[in-house]
Amino acid sequence: MEYAEGMESVGIGELRRNLSGYIAKVKAGERFSVTDRGKTVAVLRPSRNDENDEEAWQKLIDEGLVKPAKAPLSEFFSEYKPPKGEVDHERTASRYLQEMREDRV
Repeated sequence: MEYAEGMESVGIGELRRNLSGYIAKVKAGERFSVTDRGKTVAVLRPSRNDENDEEAWQKLIDEGLVKPAKAPLSEFFSEYKPPKGEVDHERTASRYLQEMREDRV
């Protein structure tokens, strides 16, 4: 049985019986959808390396799922100025957030 993009599917029982064989195929670059009672529950694919990360990132940008930053993060930190004043170590971050929210009401 074939899955999207030519990906072969394999049932959980078949995968369990022949796991080492499927792992060898994944190492060789193949991808498999894992099914349970005919429904896909997982995908076995080779682990990403640094070269594929850039391609994957660009694909997400091209599909409109990710917006790239307008400026490098280092630019943000060069302009960032921490707030002035002393820190009250007795108050938690949750307490600060609660007070900020109360100010908006």
